[in-house]
Amino acid sequence: MDGRNLYFRTCEGESERVIFQLGTSDPELALKAAKVVENDVAGIDINMGCPKKFSVQGGMGAALLSNKKLACDIVRNLKGNLSIPVTAKIRLLDAQNDTIDFVKGLEEAGADAVTVHLRRRGTSPKNPAMWDELISLVEAVSIPIIANGDIYTREDMKTLKNVACCSSFMLARPALLNCSIFDKYCNLSPQGDVVKRYLGLCWRYNEYYKNAKYVVMEMITTRRHPTHLHEKTKVQLSPSCPTRLEVSRASSLLHLLNLWGLKDVANEIGREDKKTSDLKPINKYDDDFLLDDSDESADENGTTTKNKRTKIVI
Repeated sequence: MDGRNLYFRTCEGESERVIFQLGTSDPELALKAAKVVENDVAGIDINMGCPKKFSVQGGMGAALLSNKKLACDIVRNLKGNLSIPVTAKIRLLDAQNDTIDFVKGLEEAGADAVTVHLRRRGTSPKNPAMWDELISLVEAVSIPIIANGDIYTREDMKTLKNVACCSSFMLARPALLNCSIFDKYCNLSPQGDVVKRYLGLCWRYNEYYKNAKYVVMEMITTRRHPTHLHEKTKVQLSPSCPTRLEVSRASSLLHLLNLWGLKDVANEIGREDKKTSDLKPINKYDDDFLLDDSDESADENGTTTKNKRTKIVI
Protein backbone atom coordinates (compact mmCIF):
# COMPACT_ATOMS: atom_id res chain seq x y z
CA MET A 1 0.00 0.00 0.00
CA ASP A 2 1.46 3.38 -0.98
CA GLY A 3 -1.17 5.59 0.67
CA ARG A 4 -3.52 5.59 -2.29
CA ASN A 5 -3.25 2.25 -4.06
CA LEU A 6 -3.62 -1.22 -2.59
CA TYR A 7 -1.08 -3.78 -3.77
CA PHE A 8 -1.49 -6.66 -1.35
CA ARG A 9 -3.56 -7.46 1.73
CA THR A 10 -3.71 -10.49 3.94
CA CYS A 11 -5.14 -11.38 7.33
CA GLU A 12 -4.17 -13.19 10.49
CA GLY A 13 -4.09 -16.91 9.91
CA GLU A 14 -3.06 -16.64 6.26
CA SER A 15 0.62 -15.77 6.68
CA GLU A 16 1.63 -19.43 6.98
CA ARG A 17 -0.39 -20.41 3.88
CA VAL A 18 -0.07 -17.67 1.27
CA ILE A 19 2.66 -17.89 -1.36
CA PHE A 20 3.36 -14.49 -2.90
CA GLN A 21 4.04 -14.71 -6.63
CA LEU A 22 6.23 -12.10 -8.28
CA GLY A 23 6.55 -11.18 -11.93
CA THR A 24 10.09 -9.89 -12.37
CA SER A 25 13.10 -9.67 -14.67
CA ASP A 26 15.45 -8.02 -12.18
CA PRO A 27 17.10 -9.86 -9.25
CA GLU A 28 17.50 -6.72 -7.14
CA LEU A 29 14.00 -5.37 -7.71
CA ALA A 30 12.64 -8.84 -6.98
CA LEU A 31 14.44 -8.89 -3.65
CA LYS A 32 13.25 -5.39 -2.81
CA ALA A 33 9.63 -6.39 -3.46
CA ALA A 34 9.97 -9.70 -1.61
CA LYS A 35 11.36 -7.95 1.46
CA VAL A 36 8.18 -5.89 1.74
CA VAL A 37 6.04 -9.01 2.28
CA GLU A 38 8.61 -11.42 3.71
CA ASN A 39 7.12 -11.44 7.20
CA ASP A 40 3.52 -11.76 5.99
CA VAL A 41 3.69 -14.75 3.62
CA ALA A 42 4.87 -18.35 3.65
CA GLY A 43 7.06 -18.12 0.56
CA ILE A 44 7.95 -16.29 -2.65
CA ASP A 45 7.25 -17.77 -6.08
CA ILE A 46 8.67 -16.39 -9.32
CA ASN A 47 6.38 -16.44 -12.34
CA MET A 48 8.36 -17.86 -15.27
CA GLY A 49 5.43 -19.10 -17.30
CA CYS A 50 2.98 -16.27 -18.00
CA PRO A 51 2.65 -15.83 -21.79
CA LYS A 52 0.71 -12.56 -21.65
CA LYS A 53 2.08 -9.68 -23.68
CA PHE A 54 2.50 -7.30 -20.74
CA SER A 55 4.64 -9.90 -19.00
CA VAL A 56 6.94 -11.11 -21.78
CA GLN A 57 7.55 -7.60 -23.14
CA GLY A 58 8.97 -6.69 -19.75
CA GLY A 59 11.24 -9.74 -19.77
CA MET A 60 9.09 -11.43 -17.14
CA GLY A 61 7.00 -14.60 -17.12
CA ALA A 62 7.60 -16.94 -20.06
CA ALA A 63 10.37 -14.65 -21.36
CA LEU A 64 12.58 -16.02 -18.58
CA LEU A 65 12.40 -19.46 -20.18
CA SER A 66 14.72 -18.06 -22.87
CA ASN A 67 17.14 -16.64 -20.29
CA LYS A 68 18.15 -19.39 -17.91
CA LYS A 69 20.98 -17.35 -16.39
CA LEU A 70 18.69 -14.48 -15.43
CA ALA A 71 16.04 -16.86 -14.09
CA CYS A 72 18.61 -18.57 -11.90
CA ASP A 73 20.14 -15.26 -10.78
CA ILE A 74 16.71 -14.11 -9.55
CA VAL A 75 16.19 -17.32 -7.57
CA ARG A 76 19.72 -17.27 -6.21
CA ASN A 77 19.46 -13.66 -5.02
CA LEU A 78 16.14 -14.28 -3.28
CA LYS A 79 17.23 -17.54 -1.70
CA GLY A 80 20.40 -15.97 -0.34
CA ASN A 81 18.62 -13.02 1.25
CA LEU A 82 15.23 -14.24 2.45
CA SER A 83 14.18 -16.28 5.46
CA ILE A 84 11.30 -17.99 3.63
CA PRO A 85 11.18 -20.59 0.81
CA VAL A 86 11.66 -19.53 -2.81
CA THR A 87 9.99 -21.39 -5.67
CA ALA A 88 9.40 -20.93 -9.39
CA LYS A 89 6.59 -21.72 -11.81
CA ILE A 90 7.60 -22.55 -15.38
CA ARG A 91 6.20 -24.02 -18.59
CA LEU A 92 7.61 -26.82 -20.70
CA LEU A 93 10.33 -25.71 -23.10
CA ASP A 94 10.27 -26.81 -26.73
CA ALA A 95 12.57 -29.77 -26.08
CA GLN A 96 12.22 -32.05 -23.06
CA ASN A 97 15.98 -32.02 -22.40
CA ASP A 98 15.89 -28.22 -22.30
CA THR A 99 13.15 -28.32 -19.67
CA ILE A 100 15.18 -30.76 -17.59
CA ASP A 101 18.26 -28.54 -17.88
CA PHE A 102 16.22 -25.48 -16.86
CA VAL A 103 14.76 -27.20 -13.80
CA LYS A 104 18.21 -28.46 -12.77
CA GLY A 105 19.49 -24.90 -13.02
CA LEU A 106 16.73 -23.64 -10.73
CA GLU A 107 17.52 -26.40 -8.25
CA GLU A 108 21.22 -25.47 -8.23
CA ALA A 109 20.27 -21.81 -7.74
CA GLY A 110 18.45 -22.76 -4.54
CA ALA A 111 14.81 -23.16 -5.54
CA ASP A 112 12.90 -25.09 -2.88
CA ALA A 113 10.40 -26.42 -5.44
CA VAL A 114 9.38 -25.92 -9.07
CA THR A 115 5.86 -25.93 -10.45
CA VAL A 116 5.55 -27.05 -14.07
CA HIS A 117 2.63 -25.99 -16.22
CA LEU A 118 2.50 -28.95 -18.56
CA ARG A 119 2.04 -26.92 -21.72
CA ARG A 120 4.67 -25.22 -23.83
CA ARG A 121 5.07 -21.48 -24.16
CA GLY A 122 2.42 -20.19 -26.55
CA THR A 123 0.35 -23.39 -26.41
CA SER A 124 -3.34 -22.61 -26.11
CA PRO A 125 -5.19 -23.86 -23.00
CA LYS A 126 -7.62 -25.55 -25.37
CA ASN A 127 -4.89 -28.12 -26.07
CA PRO A 128 -4.53 -30.91 -23.49
CA ALA A 129 -1.75 -30.62 -20.93
CA MET A 130 1.15 -32.99 -21.57
CA TRP A 131 1.13 -35.00 -18.38
CA ASP A 132 3.52 -37.63 -19.75
CA GLU A 133 6.39 -35.11 -19.82
CA LEU A 134 6.33 -34.75 -16.05
CA ILE A 135 7.94 -38.11 -15.28
CA SER A 136 11.44 -37.25 -16.51
CA LEU A 137 11.37 -33.92 -14.64
CA VAL A 138 10.51 -35.58 -11.34
CA GLU A 139 13.32 -38.09 -11.85
CA ALA A 140 15.89 -35.43 -12.80
CA VAL A 141 15.94 -33.44 -9.55
CA SER A 142 15.64 -33.97 -5.80
CA ILE A 143 13.45 -30.94 -5.05
CA PRO A 144 9.64 -31.24 -5.18
CA ILE A 145 8.05 -30.92 -8.62
CA ILE A 146 4.51 -29.54 -8.49
CA ALA A 147 2.17 -30.44 -11.36
CA ASN A 148 -0.09 -27.91 -13.05
CA GLY A 149 -2.42 -28.16 -16.04
CA ASP A 150 -5.85 -29.76 -16.61
CA ILE A 151 -6.16 -30.96 -13.01
CA TYR A 152 -9.87 -30.54 -12.35
CA THR A 153 -10.77 -33.42 -10.04
CA ARG A 154 -9.40 -35.50 -7.19
CA GLU A 155 -9.23 -38.40 -9.62
CA ASP A 156 -6.97 -36.33 -11.88
CA MET A 157 -4.65 -35.83 -8.92
CA LYS A 158 -4.56 -39.55 -8.13
CA THR A 159 -3.87 -40.43 -11.76
CA LEU A 160 -1.03 -37.94 -12.16
CA LYS A 161 0.43 -38.91 -8.80
CA ASN A 162 0.49 -42.56 -9.84
CA VAL A 163 1.97 -41.79 -13.25
CA ALA A 164 4.67 -39.30 -12.32
CA CYS A 165 5.09 -39.40 -8.51
CA CYS A 166 4.97 -35.59 -8.38
CA SER A 167 5.00 -34.09 -4.89
CA SER A 168 1.81 -32.05 -5.15
CA PHE A 169 -0.44 -29.98 -7.42
CA MET A 170 -1.12 -26.37 -8.27
CA LEU A 171 -4.60 -25.40 -9.42
CA ALA A 172 -5.52 -22.10 -11.03
CA ARG A 173 -8.63 -22.11 -13.22
CA PRO A 174 -10.03 -25.26 -11.57
CA ALA A 175 -9.77 -23.53 -8.18
CA LEU A 176 -11.50 -20.43 -9.52
CA LEU A 177 -14.25 -22.56 -11.01
CA ASN A 178 -14.96 -24.33 -7.74
CA CYS A 179 -12.55 -23.94 -4.83
CA SER A 180 -14.36 -26.63 -2.83
CA ILE A 181 -12.12 -29.05 -4.75
CA PHE A 182 -9.76 -28.48 -1.81
CA ASP A 183 -12.25 -29.93 0.67
CA LYS A 184 -10.35 -32.64 2.53
CA TYR A 185 -13.44 -34.85 2.57
CA CYS A 186 -13.78 -34.53 -1.23
CA ASN A 187 -17.24 -32.99 -0.96
CA LEU A 188 -17.62 -30.78 -4.02
CA SER A 189 -20.10 -27.98 -3.35
CA PRO A 190 -22.40 -26.43 -5.99
CA GLN A 191 -20.93 -23.24 -7.46
CA GLY A 192 -23.84 -21.18 -6.16
CA ASP A 193 -23.04 -22.14 -2.57
CA VAL A 194 -19.33 -21.41 -3.09
CA VAL A 195 -20.13 -17.98 -4.55
CA LYS A 196 -22.21 -17.08 -1.51
CA ARG A 197 -19.48 -18.14 0.92
CA TYR A 198 -16.94 -16.18 -1.10
CA LEU A 199 -19.04 -13.02 -1.16
CA GLY A 200 -19.49 -13.26 2.61
CA LEU A 201 -15.70 -13.21 2.99
CA CYS A 202 -15.44 -10.35 0.50
CA TRP A 203 -17.81 -8.31 2.66
CA ARG A 204 -15.97 -9.17 5.85
CA TYR A 205 -12.57 -8.17 4.47
CA ASN A 206 -13.69 -5.20 2.35
CA GLU A 207 -12.67 -6.68 -0.99
CA TYR A 208 -12.74 -4.20 -3.86
CA TYR A 209 -15.98 -4.94 -5.71
CA LYS A 210 -14.45 -5.19 -9.20
CA ASN A 211 -12.05 -7.88 -8.01
CA ALA A 212 -14.94 -9.73 -6.36
CA LYS A 213 -17.02 -9.37 -9.51
CA TYR A 214 -14.21 -10.84 -11.63
CA VAL A 215 -13.86 -13.88 -9.37
CA VAL A 216 -17.61 -14.51 -9.31
CA MET A 217 -17.71 -14.33 -13.11
CA GLU A 218 -15.02 -17.00 -13.27
CA MET A 219 -16.99 -19.18 -10.88
CA ILE A 220 -20.18 -19.18 -12.94
CA THR A 221 -18.87 -19.73 -16.45
CA THR A 222 -16.65 -22.23 -18.25
CA ARG A 223 -15.49 -19.70 -20.86
CA ARG A 224 -11.80 -19.96 -19.99
CA HIS A 225 -11.67 -23.72 -19.59
CA PRO A 226 -10.55 -26.29 -22.19
CA THR A 227 -13.42 -27.55 -24.31
CA HIS A 228 -12.01 -31.09 -24.16
CA LEU A 229 -12.70 -31.03 -20.41
CA HIS A 230 -16.30 -29.87 -20.71
CA GLU A 231 -17.62 -32.82 -18.69
CA LYS A 232 -15.36 -31.88 -15.78
CA THR A 233 -16.18 -28.19 -15.86
CA LYS A 234 -19.96 -28.20 -15.73
CA VAL A 235 -21.34 -25.38 -13.64
CA GLN A 236 -23.93 -26.32 -11.03
CA LEU A 237 -26.18 -23.29 -10.70
CA SER A 238 -29.85 -23.13 -9.80
CA PRO A 239 -32.23 -21.26 -12.15
CA SER A 240 -32.56 -18.51 -9.54
CA CYS A 241 -28.86 -17.58 -9.68
CA PRO A 242 -27.87 -14.34 -11.44
CA THR A 243 -26.68 -14.43 -15.06
CA ARG A 244 -23.24 -13.32 -16.22
CA LEU A 245 -24.74 -10.13 -17.58
CA GLU A 246 -26.41 -9.30 -14.28
CA VAL A 247 -23.19 -9.92 -12.37
CA SER A 248 -21.15 -7.84 -14.82
CA ARG A 249 -23.45 -4.86 -14.21
CA ALA A 250 -22.97 -4.91 -10.42
CA SER A 251 -21.71 -1.52 -9.27
CA SER A 252 -20.77 -2.31 -5.67
CA LEU A 253 -20.08 -5.18 -3.32
CA LEU A 254 -23.48 -4.68 -1.73
CA HIS A 255 -25.04 -4.91 -5.19
CA LEU A 256 -23.34 -8.30 -5.67
CA LEU A 257 -24.59 -9.54 -2.30
CA ASN A 258 -28.14 -8.50 -3.17
CA LEU A 259 -27.96 -10.33 -6.51
CA TRP A 260 -27.15 -13.56 -4.69
CA GLY A 261 -29.84 -13.16 -2.05
CA LEU A 262 -27.43 -12.12 0.67
CA LYS A 263 -29.15 -8.90 1.64
CA ASP A 264 -28.89 -9.64 5.37
CA VAL A 265 -25.20 -10.58 5.25
CA ALA A 266 -24.14 -6.94 5.41
CA ASN A 267 -25.72 -6.65 8.84
CA GLU A 268 -24.72 -10.09 10.09
CA ILE A 269 -21.03 -10.08 9.19
CA GLY A 270 -18.66 -7.59 10.81
CA ARG A 271 -16.14 -5.88 8.58
CA GLU A 272 -12.40 -5.62 9.20
CA ASP A 273 -9.78 -3.11 8.03
CA LYS A 274 -12.36 -0.42 7.35
CA LYS A 275 -9.61 2.11 6.78
CA THR A 276 -8.69 0.32 3.52
CA SER A 277 -12.23 0.18 2.14
CA ASP A 278 -11.70 3.16 -0.17
CA LEU A 279 -8.37 1.98 -1.56
CA LYS A 280 -8.37 0.57 -5.06
CA PRO A 281 -6.06 -2.17 -6.35
CA ILE A 282 -3.80 -1.45 -9.30
CA ASN A 283 -5.42 -4.10 -11.52
CA LYS A 284 -8.94 -3.09 -12.55
CA TYR A 285 -11.39 -5.15 -14.58
CA ASP A 286 -13.96 -3.36 -16.69
CA ASP A 287 -17.26 -4.88 -17.80
CA ASP A 288 -16.01 -5.56 -21.33
CA PHE A 289 -13.23 -7.71 -19.89
CA LEU A 290 -15.68 -9.60 -17.69
CA LEU A 291 -17.78 -10.56 -20.71
CA ASP A 292 -14.86 -11.28 -23.05
CA ASP A 293 -14.58 -14.94 -24.05
CA SER A 294 -11.17 -14.75 -25.68
CA ASP A 295 -7.80 -15.93 -24.44
CA GLU A 296 -4.74 -13.83 -25.25
CA SER A 297 -1.13 -14.93 -25.13
CA ALA A 298 2.18 -13.73 -26.53
CA ASP A 299 5.38 -15.42 -27.66
CA GLU A 300 8.83 -14.50 -26.32
CA ASN A 301 8.97 -11.52 -28.69
CA GLY A 302 5.68 -10.10 -27.46
CA THR A 303 3.68 -11.08 -30.55
CA THR A 304 0.07 -11.45 -29.42
CA THR A 305 -2.25 -14.29 -30.34
CA LYS A 306 -5.91 -13.99 -29.42
CA ASN A 307 -7.91 -17.21 -29.46
CA LYS A 308 -11.67 -16.94 -29.46
CA ARG A 309 -13.25 -19.44 -27.11
CA THR A 310 -16.46 -21.32 -27.59
CA LYS A 311 -19.21 -19.56 -25.69
CA ILE A 312 -21.14 -21.63 -23.21
CA VAL A 313 -24.17 -19.68 -22.15
CA ILE A 314 -25.27 -20.20 -18.58
